[in-house]
Amino acid sequence: MPQKNLKNYNFPLQEKGSDNLITIQAIPPFPVKRLGESELLWELNRLKNSSNAEHHFVLAQYFAKLQNNYEASISQLTTKNEEKFPYELKALRHFKRAITLNPMCSKYHISFAEYLDRIYKKRWQGEKYSPSIKKEVMQHFGFAIKTDKEWDHPFRAYGNWLFSLAGSEEICNENDLLKQTIDLAVALYKEAIRRNNSLLLEGIEKYNAFTNNYDELKKIIPDVPQLYYSFAKYLQKNGLWEIYESNFYNDIRSHTERFLFYKAMVEYLCQNKRPGEGVSLLKEYLEYAPKDIPARLWVSKLLFYDVHDKEEGIKVLEIALQLKPEDLDILFSYGKMLFHHGKYEESAEILKRVLSRDTKRHEACFLIGQSYEKLFKMSEAEDYYEQAISLNPNSTEYKRYLIRLRIKLKTNQQ
Repeated sequence: MPQKNLKNYNFPLQEKGSDNLITIQAIPPFPVKRLGESELLWELNRLKNSSNAEHHFVLAQYFAKLQNNYEASISQLTTKNEEKFPYELKALRHFKRAITLNPMCSKYHISFAEYLDRIYKKRWQGEKYSPSIKKEVMQHFGFAIKTDKEWDHPFRAYGNWLFSLAGSEEICNENDLLKQTIDLAVALYKEAIRRNNSLLLEGIEKYNAFTNNYDELKKIIPDVPQLYYSFAKYLQKNGLWEIYESNFYNDIRSHTERFLFYKAMVEYLCQNKRPGEGVSLLKEYLEYAPKDIPARLWVSKLLFYDVHDKEEGIKVLEIALQLKPEDLDILFSYGKMLFHHGKYEESAEILKRVLSRDTKRHEACFLIGQSYEKLFKMSEAEDYYEQAISLNPNSTEYKRYLIRLRIKLKTNQQ
């Protein structure tokens, strides 16, 4: 029989007396190919003696998946009972063989540790965790984090296992051991989060199951402003913000990059219809970072549109213009505020400066058109409305304003 490549096959197996076809894809996304019974046995026997670690890893996954579908009622895993759960033992043997052939692969250590833990819990439900099993699981997780210098998963997997262990009846009443377990889990998750920031909320939720204390929860957060911003959002979402808002505020002074801390607090205030307090916080931040243009833009918009102190909002924006006179976003915001403040001539002139450098800014064309319409310069207004529509033909608002203007022009002519 010609030699076949493992990567080209899923391994289907149909047990006698069963209509269930059990398959596992060897290495995604290779196509499914069905092997006959004799071909399958030949392939399995060939790979069983392979010196390729990945072959044994795939076989371990294959037998682990078969075991998930194999019914066996048994209280303990012993050699005498091997015939009742043949796939479990084969999976363990192939995991170990893969590790022996390639001990530096963190994936193999993690998979073996997780599988060993899973089958132990399935076989010994309600009994204390065997020290030897726990030691072996911890050893393989430990090997995984030592062998991998960049991947987040070894730290995440080990931390997840420790959090699970901390929640078990075995150690939940042993305070010293519980604290040690949780502290190690937090340290591991913190490193996983440092490598992959998207794991922050997952880590906080796991730790939050053991404590609501602010100073404890922040231990899992690497010193990254964006992560503290996400932490604030978590506290707000879970009803903890009112309790810990002052703690979060006090933490600001220990960081040099403070904008995201203030941003989290101001957004919460604005969502709760307290924009005035948000303005006060942002002004406090601007005393620390007076040249922060995005913060000045935000303050000016809050003052102008939410607090309705239009004069003050324009003054704050004019300071931003002095710091960066050619910034198109500042110029556009300034022209827009002047329009809404009734200064149509000034608004049109500012917005023309924006268009001279960004000819595709249809919002500027539209606002200039509105300004000219307010000034009763209907012909100029029509030209700018048409220009805005040519740049953004899908805007129904622009078209509505143009149609309305033309109706006015026609009415006036009559």
